[in-house]
Amino acid sequence: MQMTLEGGKELERKLTSLERKVAKKIVRQAVRAGLRPTLAAAKDNARSNIGGKMGALIARHTVLRARKKQRRGSYSMAVRTKSESEGAPAEFLGETKEGARYYIPAALEFGHRTPFGPQGHKVGARPFMRPAADTTREQSIRLVSETLRAGILQAAKG
Repeated sequence: MQMTLEGGKELERKLTSLERKVAKKIVRQAVRAGLRPTLAAAKDNARSNIGGKMGALIARHTVLRARKKQRRGSYSMAVRTKSESEGAPAEFLGETKEGARYYIPAALEFGHRTPFGPQGHKVGARPFMRPAADTTREQSIRLVSETLRAGILQAAKG
């Protein structure tokens, strides 16, 4: 989800007048605050849509992480499940008869084929991330702009 703050010309001027380190901190905090409702909704969806032990595991290991910068001045974060290097449980990793590894939360989110039968058996998606992003979009945008505005005004005063 990309967001552009509109109607904030005076905020933009104040943000550019602040030190780079302070401005970066304000933006990072605002983006993190905006994604918290999405994180909570994704965890709830994992528990309810998937259910059972796997739903609880996915909810427990769904986190908010900073993403690598694509260009100077851009900041992004993502709600995602932990990767193997971040300590994802062994239950998240599956292996086919041929030895190919797969990530179970991704298979649940997008759907997959099982190796049974000549053509395989299609298993429908049971998404938990996409509905969370869709239902909390407006709330996230509002929270980012409010937090950004408050942070800029506070930094400009102090």
